[in-house]
Amino acid sequence: MHRRALLLGLGGLGCIGLDGAPSPTLGPERVETLAEQVDGHPREALLFVPAGLSEPAPLVLVVHGSKGSAETMMTANGWRAALTERGWIGVFPRTGHGAAREHDGDGDTTFLLRLLDRVAAEVPVDTKRVFATGFSGGARS
Repeated sequence: MHRRALLLGLGGLGCIGLDGAPSPTLGPERVETLAEQVDGHPREALLFVPAGLSEPAPLVLVVHGSKGSAETMMTANGWRAALTERGWIGVFPRTGHGAAREHDGDGDTTFLLRLLDRVAAEVPVDTKRVFATGFSGGARS
């Protein structure tokens, strides 16, 4: 996976690839919190996996805006429904900007790269179909 190229293009990306073919799924969906340490700071993200995947599925990294949250991006902004419909995986980091964030923004790139590696190791990800998008301040991560 060309992770650095993915993250370098984050600021200019919109909702790329969401009109792709759905991936086959089985079983219940899951949402869990992923915790990481970056430069001594606790970091978290939400992982959304729609109904147990039967084969590798596309992944979308979705970064909230400066005053937003991972939870809002996943639910209120329609991502959960879009990912469910398509059978895609979603990763919603709690980034270093915005109110009540636990980090000052430094280390976001390291954090995002670790998330991508971790999710690819734990969930069947189609590493040729990994996308990223951000809203407002999230597009600067």
